[in-house]
Amino acid sequence: VNKNAIELIMESLDKKELEDAVNVLKNARKIIFYGVGGSSIAAMDALYKFTKLGFQVEFNLDFHYMLSKVPHFNSEDVFVAISMSGRTKDVLDLARLSQKKGAKVIAITNINKSPLYKEADIRLATPNVEQDFRIGSITSRMTQLTIIDSLYISIFNSIGENVLDEYQEARDHVVKLRR
Repeated sequence: VNKNAIELIMESLDKKELEDAVNVLKNARKIIFYGVGGSSIAAMDALYKFTKLGFQVEFNLDFHYMLSKVPHFNSEDVFVAISMSGRTKDVLDLARLSQKKGAKVIAITNINKSPLYKEADIRLATPNVEQDFRIGSITSRMTQLTIIDSLYISIFNSIGENVLDEYQEARDHVVKLRR
């Protein structure tokens, strides 16, 4: 099931939108990744990956905390909204507030014409792989993580030389912690 879901991304994901997302993220002053429930796993993964690349990145499960961060956004910032349904109220509220502040909104959501899909500046569409009866949203999480990985690898390939020393330094510290 997971293999099939990942293969379906090739059909759902618009390559131009992916390129636009990479360019916007690459030039961002600040980035917030946000998702709730199963989508929060992809947001947390993105936080770790983009921090390693030297970006100013935020993620927090607390909606009220995030409400205090978004008002400081401007046109140089990016809000990445992650929601399979594209209808999650907290995600939509933060995405809309981000746009009001001038930030770009990138949606990682099903290709289902949801409110999030319609309102986002950039749409990274995941295939509709979940059934009505969901057992842990495993396949949808795999598609979200694959898109996060695609963004990360694309940006690393673009700016990697500029962050290799810091990347290696962080890795060296982690290796020292192993016993």
